Amino acid sequence: EDYCLYLEASLITGELPTLDEQINFALNGAKGILDRATIYENMIRAYCADDKFQKAIDLSRKALLEFGIKLPKNAGKGLVIFEAIKTQMALPSKKLNQIHNFPQMKEEKAIGATRIMKEAALAFFFGELTVFPIVIFKMVQLSAKYGNIPEAMVAYSSYCIILAGVM
Repeated sequence: EDYCLYLEASLITGELPTLDEQINFALNGAKGILDRATIYENMIRAYCADDKFQKAIDLSRKALLEFGIKLPKNAGKGLVIFEAIKTQMALPSKKLNQIHNFPQMKEEKAIGATRIMKEAALAFFFGELTVFPIVIFKMVQLSAKYGNIPEAMVAYSSYCIILAGVM
């Protein structure tokens, strides 16, 4: 926890040139997988705030691998359609308005991955738009399988926009 506070303080003070060193320092001291997720979230948020979307994307991919999620470097229409179908199949046959009845997510890897993808979504939207829907689909799939956390709201709202055909 001290490492997370140290990293957050560095972000607040704007000491971004030493961010990579601080990241490694914080990750080496992380006590658990959710601490690591918090560190990654803060790092991704800092890169996005500094308009370093590609750095945020690269870090997101690296972080998500630790949580069992592999994102493609490029997503063609076929892959997007495949993931959309997987997502629809993962959801209950009930209407989408029933998602609030999902249980609370307890699986730490799923919690961490969802939190990281929530922060990464912005970077993918501006840096690799073709992969953005995959990020959203993965978040919805995790929620359908493991339950809800507050960060899932980003997934559901983005998923609805994609379903509406805006993307």
